[in-house]
Amino acid sequence: MLKRYVLDKISRLLIRLIERPCYLAKDFGEFHATTHIDKDVYISHPKNTYLGDRTAIYRGTKIFCANGIFELGKGSHLSGDVYINAGMGSVKIGKGTAVGPKTVIISHSNDYTANTPITETYKTVDIEIGDDVFIGAGVVILPGTIIGDKAVIGAGAVVTKSVASGIVLAGVPGRKIGSRYEK
Repeated sequence: MLKRYVLDKISRLLIRLIERPCYLAKDFGEFHATTHIDKDVYISHPKNTYLGDRTAIYRGTKIFCANGIFELGKGSHLSGDVYINAGMGSVKIGKGTAVGPKTVIISHSNDYTANTPITETYKTVDIEIGDDVFIGAGVVILPGTIIGDKAVIGAGAVVTKSVASGIVLAGVPGRKIGSRYEK
């Protein structure tokens, strides 16, 4: 009984190790000694991924960038369970930016056009997020969005258009509720 229990434990451990993606610094477009990636992070194409100095990507995050580019600036981090789709376009996140858990950032998505099946219509527009930006938990950022430096995006917001520097945005769809420059 004990022998079977030990063998089961060992096989489960081996399966986890085999299934776990293993990334090497040389696999990336840019990677630093101070970059941290948790064990259960998935990055579809590391060669299209540029991670600055002192960046971190935490558990459960998925980054798809087959024909696109993903950049994470110096000192920025992605909290757990972030989903990024830069499949065809690019997603660029500036320096010192914090992205909250369960955030979704999409630069490539299905779209709609009259008399065309949904599965044959796509929208690909790059996303840029500035320096010193705070993005709360569960935010959705749609294609073509530019978020200026020092902006704050409240938890659960849906960002459908560009946000100027220093603006505090919240709601669905996102709307200005303040500024980091005002008291």
